[in-house]
Amino acid sequence: MTSPTPAVRVTDLHVALGGFPIVHGVSFDVAPGEILTLMGGNGSGKTTMVRAILGIIPILSGRIEIGGVPAADAPRERLGYVPQRVSAAGGVSASALEVVTSGLLHDRRLVPPRGGRARALEALHAVGLADLSHQDVSTLSGGQQQRVLIARAMARRPDLLILDEPLAGVDLPSQEVFAQVLTHIKEQGATVVIVLHEVGPLAKLIDRAVVLERGKAVHVGKPPHAHGEHALPGHVHIHPHDDDPTRAADGQPTLGLKV
Repeated sequence: MTSPTPAVRVTDLHVALGGFPIVHGVSFDVAPGEILTLMGGNGSGKTTMVRAILGIIPILSGRIEIGGVPAADAPRERLGYVPQRVSAAGGVSASALEVVTSGLLHDRRLVPPRGGRARALEALHAVGLADLSHQDVSTLSGGQQQRVLIARAMARRPDLLILDEPLAGVDLPSQEVFAQVLTHIKEQGATVVIVLHEVGPLAKLIDRAVVLERGKAVHVGKPPHAHGEHALPGHVHIHPHDDDPTRAADGQPTLGLKV
């Protein structure tokens, strides 16, 4: 039996920004329906990695495939992306419903599709904000604005959803809602790549982790155990598991894994 085509395949990826190397020879696959987290300290290359996958920034060498085709050829309308914490308002007065509906637009569609408003309301309901659909997003809390952005990505009903630090600076109630939303997304069979400092309330939902350190993958496998010091600068995101085959004989995690 042949293995299913990976939802995402990154092969020997090298990326530089402003001539400065950021990602060095990283390789990993994301299986269809899998939730994979990219982890690492500040400056480890996590955000650069997701922007390269999305085609926002060019790569030096290597290959990125989405659904078995080069990332540049993947249909944009089936991808969902939530960037690092930004204002959902974008400096323009708009309701939560209008912001979410805008997620259905892309370079080949300048007006929402038939049923777009219903899809947007469905996404707002999924993130617990249906009752605030007509409220100006600038009046919402930071956590609520983040949930609006997640709903905007969900409205596309994407095959691949990429989220960059969705829990950063978000209050605990919004984190708990997001865990419920991610459970729903997982049940729907979508593939998720999520950048995190700490798995936290999402620990039970994460299937695998890729840990980056100075632009290199130092661990690909089970997510590290939750520890409060993950968000501290310079922290190494590796913690051994009793049944983790990447542990060395002395019980220490093996760094520099072949990925």
